[in-house]
Amino acid sequence: MNRFRIVLALAALASLPAFAHDEMCEPGRPARVEDMSVDQLETMFWMCDHAASVRGVSATSAAFCAVVTAELKKQKFAGDFEELLNWWRLNKVAEYDKLERK
Repeated sequence: MNRFRIVLALAALASLPAFAHDEMCEPGRPARVEDMSVDQLETMFWMCDHAASVRGVSATSAAFCAVVTAELKKQKFAGDFEELLNWWRLNKVAEYDKLERK
């Protein structure tokens, strides 16, 4: 199962914006979503969210982004979806603005 997730993550990177790929391919980055820090998960979450809203995502990207979102919810919000949703609402505009300036 872990091998499948790694393959899925790598396939998803191909359809994410170039800056997302650059973020994930830096030396020292974890190969598994479960091994990412909260900061890394947040970065990937916002890249996924922005890409989905601007141009949509393929099934592969959607699957990868779902794994990122689930892990962020687990690590940052102790599994609480409402807390994740409130955080998303409060930060969406500023985070999208940052991504659009890259």
